[in-house]
Amino acid sequence: MNKHGDVNRARIFYIRERRGKSARIKERRMSVETQATNAKAKADKVSAKAKKTADAVETK
Repeated sequence: MNKHGDVNRARIFYIRERRGKSARIKERRMSVETQATNAKAKADKVSAKAKKTADAVETK
């Protein structure tokens, strides 16, 4: 994913009724470095959760 929307909740409810160009949300593009950092953080989080689950299974 190389796009990320930046919008507050009130605007989401307003945009819900809109169509076409008026329904667009301004996007901010992420750099390759940011994408890599986010992917690594997500992978670390998933592996930590898997390890915690495995530890819980072993203790039972």
